[in-house]
Amino acid sequence: GGVGTVYEIFNILALKRLNEIPAEKPLVLLGNYFWPLQKALRHIMDEGFGERGIASLYCLANSPAEALDYIKKHI
Repeated sequence: GGVGTVYEIFNILALKRLNEIPAEKPLVLLGNYFWPLQKALRHIMDEGFGERGIASLYCLANSPAEALDYIKKHI
């Protein structure tokens, strides 16, 4: 959950955008800890520095069960 994790998340999002990682491959962020990151991503998109499609490249899950359901649907 530190700087390295945030770096890895942004790296995965960039690679998905460039089609170096399939966009449909699941990236799940689990728990309330990542809500501020989603808020930052929305701000980036609202200010025109990121495409709206970024939001479709990951899932914020509130529980392990929700994360597992998402993963099952996307593999």
